[in-house]
Amino acid sequence: MKKHPPKGRQQILQSYQHHLREVVGLSLKTCRNHDRHVAQFLKAVPIRRAGELVKLTPVDLTDYLTVRSADYEPASLRLVAGSLCQLP
Repeated sequence: MKKHPPKGRQQILQSYQHHLREVVGLSLKTCRNHDRHVAQFLKAVPIRRAGELVKLTPVDLTDYLTVRSADYEPASLRLVAGSLCQLP
């Protein structure tokens, strides 16, 4: 069976995982938490390819965090924001 290269969001997440582990040097557990936050963010914004990440604005991030604030305590929301700030 031929393995296909990752597409869209999956490629972004793989690149993000590599960045966190190899460049930043975070633990596997910490990386998993960041991955979860970023995966949820990518589902909420109209980003389909890595090249589209440059289109994100501070307003996009603020809007997303404002919506998520209904589900998170302030300290947890800061963790989500920190995960998004690690996007390469």
